[in-house]
Amino acid sequence: MATMWVGCVAPAPDNSFGFEGSGTDTATSGGGSADASDGTTGNASMSSTSATTASTTVSTTVDPDTGVDECGPGAHCGDPVTASWFGPVIIARAEGGAALPDCPAEYPEAGPTMLEGYNDPGPAVCDCTCELNAAQTCTSYTYSYAESSCYTYQNFLQFSMDCHDFTIGGGTYFYMYQANQPFCQQMKTEDFPEVVWDATIRSCRLPDDSVACGTDGACQPTPPEGFEAGLCIYKEGDAPCPDGQYSEKLSYWAGVDDQRDCSNCTCGQAVASCSGSMHVFDAMGCGGNQVADVPNNFSCVAATGQSVGLNFTGESNCPIQTAPEPMGTIAPAGNFTFCCQPG
Repeated sequence: MATMWVGCVAPAPDNSFGFEGSGTDTATSGGGSADASDGTTGNASMSSTSATTASTTVSTTVDPDTGVDECGPGAHCGDPVTASWFGPVIIARAEGGAALPDCPAEYPEAGPTMLEGYNDPGPAVCDCTCELNAAQTCTSYTYSYAESSCYTYQNFLQFSMDCHDFTIGGGTYFYMYQANQPFCQQMKTEDFPEVVWDATIRSCRLPDDSVACGTDGACQPTPPEGFEAGLCIYKEGDAPCPDGQYSEKLSYWAGVDDQRDCSNCTCGQAVASCSGSMHVFDAMGCGGNQVADVPNNFSCVAATGQSVGLNFTGESNCPIQTAPEPMGTIAPAGNFTFCCQPG
């Protein structure tokens, strides 16, 4: 079974896993990638060289008279992003299938959408039945005669278990025999319980033209309602958080690697016998009254009717020889580390 990652919604190749000026890294989730491009400190982008040295807190300029950060009210000057990490992003958490908020105007670009809190759904649920319709191995015939002595032949019918419209003028007889070797048909069923995650995580990043500040930093507006208070950086895999303001480690996933399956189901030797009788009804569609029960002995029975049905009494046995068993495993896949400012 092919590997399947479920739940990661990350636009690609428009740099949704990596932001300009954040270094060079590759983050994969359903084909997504992370790239970086060089820029100058005069805009939102920063060169990979400046990002590499950004392990210390940016020196911000605060007006001594007003106490306002150089980025203005409702924003602060954030640390540059350490090399090989991507961001900064704000994140929102939706639990229990709740809707995720859209990315706000202050952080308009969509980052990766991740999953949090993997709950093991368990193995595949496998079952099997072996079915044999014994009537399908039996051939049944009936004949219609104009009188009860079965002398003047009118018509005949080959039929099975279903009801059949067939006019009997005055007499009839019935017989059935095994026409072919019965066989078993295996019917395997497979059910794969779905993964229920604790939450879905949406990330949204600063625009490319965000205001630069401090030493290779960028002005970071306060996250709006519906988003976590602190900003984050992220990278693919399990990694320790770098020094600086992004110190709270969170682990998220892109989806699952589902290798669950069921082994084969096999049936044993089919056994069937042909026996039964024919019911005759005085109305079409086996309606009205049953007027005769004609035995399977090729003897003439006086009857007048409009339809017939098979009363099958044969025995059949179709054993399960090998029952299917669950195989394979399921596990979370596509681990990402998010390092966030403490809330």
